[in-house]
This record gives sequence, structure tokens and C-alpha cells, in this order.
Amino acid sequence: MSGARAALLAGAIVLAATPVFAQGLPGQGGLHQRGGSRGSGANAPATAPPPLKVTPEPWPRLDPGAIMCGSEDGLKDYQEGLATATADSPAPLPADCRRVLERTAVSIVQRDGPGRVQVKSATRTGWTDAWLPDKQP
Repeated sequence: MSGARAALLAGAIVLAATPVFAQGLPGQGGLHQRGGSRGSGANAPATAPPPLKVTPEPWPRLDPGAIMCGSEDGLKDYQEGLATATADSPAPLPADCRRVLERTAVSIVQRDGPGRVQVKSATRTGWTDAWLPDKQP
């Protein structure tokens, strides 16, 4: 009986070491897979993934949190309020001024020094104190 067990054990070891057994049964993942895709029978050329579409960042732009006022006077009022603002009493936002909520592409209409720039977006023209250099940083 011990000879039969030894022969059975030896047969199992031989089967486990063969490439056919190591590949596994059809439909199951094996330890080693050789060439081609499963079940195709032929080596199909690998297809490259489609190229990534890179959308450039808009420039110039206003980022979320920037202020855009409908008039230069409204922006001046906001800036004057900033001069007297404290942590307990932040500067009030004038009626014609809004915070930008999402990144917005703009074009520069005119500049009044580095702290006041008239910009035009797709939906509105106004004034901002956002830093908008001529070249993208």
C-alpha cells in the first residue's frame, strides 16, 4: 500500500510540474499563461490605449474666491473696506461685487495699475483685483 501511495504522489508531482497543468483548466486562471489572449488560439497584436486629451488651463483666468465687481467704483469700495477690515469684522462685499465660484476664463480689457483690472468673461464684464500678469506663471 505504501508503494501505491508513493506512486500516486509521484504521479501528482509530475502532473503539477507539466506546463499544461500549470496553465490551468479552460476558463480558469493558471499560474503561467503563455502568449496571446485566453481562448484566441493566436497571438493578436496589442492595441494601444487611446491618447489622453489634455485640455490646457485657461489663461488669463479668475480662480474660485476672486472678486469681480460690475464697476470700478464698486471694486474701489471693496478695496477701501479691506483696509479697515479685521478678523472680527471682515470687509463687506458691495452690492455689485460677486465672488467667483469656479475657474473662469477671462480676457483683459484694461488695467488701472496692478490692483485693478477690467476683465470680460463669457457672461459678464467687470473689475477685479486678482493678480493677472501678462504671461502665465
